[in-house]
Amino acid sequence: MFAHFERAGGGQFRADHAPARPLSWWRAGQFIRYAIDVVVPRGTPPGRYVLRAGLWRGDRRRPARGPVPIVDDRAEVGAVEVVR
Repeated sequence: MFAHFERAGGGQFRADHAPARPLSWWRAGQFIRYAIDVVVPRGTPPGRYVLRAGLWRGDRRRPARGPVPIVDDRAEVGAVEVVR
């Protein structure tokens, strides 16, 4: 899994990780929900960061589709506000 937090105008941090369950257990149309802790790196500029997530294998992103905005096989799934 990859999770990229990106700020308009530049700036990002990542929370890439192994999925909660092996992908071989997943079925088409199934929703898998789980939580991870994300550490905002020290010195990250304040602002709104959009969370774009998806899957990859090797060095390639897996195809993404769904009811949310998707660009470059990354689904826009939320946002966080980084404050000082």
